[in-house]
Amino acid sequence: MNVRPRSRTSRSNGERRKEERLVTLDSGGDEDDAAPVYRELVAPPPSISILEMGRKVTLVGKRQCWSDALLYCRDFHWDLLSIRGPEELETIDELVARANFPLTSHLLVGLLGSIIGSSWFWMSGDPMDFTQWEHGSHQSSPCGSMASMEPSAWRQRSCEEHLYFFCFTGPTEGENKVHFYSSTRENKTMLELRACLFWKVLT
Repeated sequence: MNVRPRSRTSRSNGERRKEERLVTLDSGGDEDDAAPVYRELVAPPPSISILEMGRKVTLVGKRQCWSDALLYCRDFHWDLLSIRGPEELETIDELVARANFPLTSHLLVGLLGSIIGSSWFWMSGDPMDFTQWEHGSHQSSPCGSMASMEPSAWRQRSCEEHLYFFCFTGPTEGENKVHFYSSTRENKTMLELRACLFWKVLT
């Protein structure tokens, strides 16, 4: 990821504002495709990436609740990670083992439980043909994660718990991506799942 300063703004009343710049986090695509965010210039969070089956998977060392992690991935990558088979899980385990910064006990992925019933789905729209649930993982939370230590089983975690997370980029940018609706997105306040309305909508 590259952080690139673009412009400066100042108050019209003459009072000098703190310097603000357009921060662009480039996930490897064209410059025009990068997602801009206006804020104080800060260093990007630590991260490490790996290529697997045509996808770039990135472990982001930034504590976020599940909904914030989802929106971060959709702003700067493609989506929260989906894991479609044992080969992909093995690659993710390799990425975790290579991380050169301390990890949280669990790492958020793009798993979300249905509001009605006990079914789960990937926010990316990928089919749920493979699962790796930890034995006895039966919390009431609808948000999914995977353990950062062996065995790397999946586990339900509180949606408000702040953990590191996985993002991925292409080529599975398909038509079945699940939309996520947040009533607080426009106000740029803390995005908590309890303050959001969300449901599974396939486009």
